[in-house]
Amino acid sequence: MKGKEKAPQRGRKGQFKGNKSRAIIRILLKSIPLSRREISIKTGIEICSLCSPLLKLVDQDILEIPYTRHCRISGNPVYHYSMKEGGFKDGE
Repeated sequence: MKGKEKAPQRGRKGQFKGNKSRAIIRILLKSIPLSRREISIKTGIEICSLCSPLLKLVDQDILEIPYTRHCRISGNPVYHYSMKEGGFKDGE
């Protein structure tokens, strides 16, 4: 199968796996702060695959964590992510 290109892998809802950050930004531009579970549902990207892109976007000052709540069941913190004001410009 030399010379044949592989088709890009797609997530559950058709998102390209290589564009996780773009999918996250696209969703957060349109909505209020979301948890990882909510981002996962809206993008079709598995929760375990969201951690690294979210942390990178926070480190790049594109996203922020405006508030944290605690899960009623586990007691663990649940971070909510949103676009940082002025952190993303069209065309990036």
